[in-house]
Amino acid sequence: MKEAIFHGDDFAFSDSENGGIENAFNRGVLTSTSVIANCITPRTPRLNNLRSELKKSDIGIGVHLNLTYGEPLYGKWPTGTVFSMPGVKNGKPDWRLSVWEDWASRLSEDNVKFELRKQIKRVIEVFGKDRITHLDSHHAVTSLGPLRPIYFELAHEYDLALRPTSPLLEDADNAEFTPDTGFAEKAREQGVRTVDAVDMGKYYKGKNKTGPDALIDELEQMKDGQVIEFMFHPGNKKSDQWKWGELELLTNRKVIEAIKDLGIELVNYRRAR
Repeated sequence: MKEAIFHGDDFAFSDSENGGIENAFNRGVLTSTSVIANCITPRTPRLNNLRSELKKSDIGIGVHLNLTYGEPLYGKWPTGTVFSMPGVKNGKPDWRLSVWEDWASRLSEDNVKFELRKQIKRVIEVFGKDRITHLDSHHAVTSLGPLRPIYFELAHEYDLALRPTSPLLEDADNAEFTPDTGFAEKAREQGVRTVDAVDMGKYYKGKNKTGPDALIDELEQMKDGQVIEFMFHPGNKKSDQWKWGELELLTNRKVIEAIKDLGIELVNYRRAR
């Protein structure tokens, strides 16, 4: 059996992300999302819609651990009432891995643990412990050396699966992440559940094919026994070409039919092993 998790990051980031995730659940193949806990409030757009959907279907809810956006939940966070991103100049962050590793090395381990525990507890309070399937992270911060052990510690503490880490590249002008292909083996050696791989193909633009055809090519490469996460950032605004394009992929009829024809079962992180 081949099992695929179609996941949408960043619930609670904005109404566009929330609407994209909602539409991809209702009209497409999305089976999982993760919540930016420090951004969620009782007034979060479409929050009640997601709660209602949980009563009808087996949507997976993850905690999108976050140290770079919005207001910390931990009142004693050193930068005060907002998180800060590494190496920001003229409003743009420096996406080199070395800059982010240096930033992570200067964070207090105790502060990080306090903050991330509060984020996990917030999502549990909103959705219920039995609906939380896994942990992942915003800007893949848990891929950074000083934060990786905390990621594993929290997985054990809350008995949750982990998304494979995806370190930044050193020479990228923009945010370019590369999945750690050895993560699954390392996680399982430590008794932590995860998926066999995470596919982060933005737009699914290949050299010869784009959009649905490129995504279907990836699905055709799946092997029996694999559980793979296909990661998306769907959004409802046409002006955001990237996120609108991912919503279109998740609701594309050709993709939906290919999943059926290939015998791929749509699951969430409860199937991590």
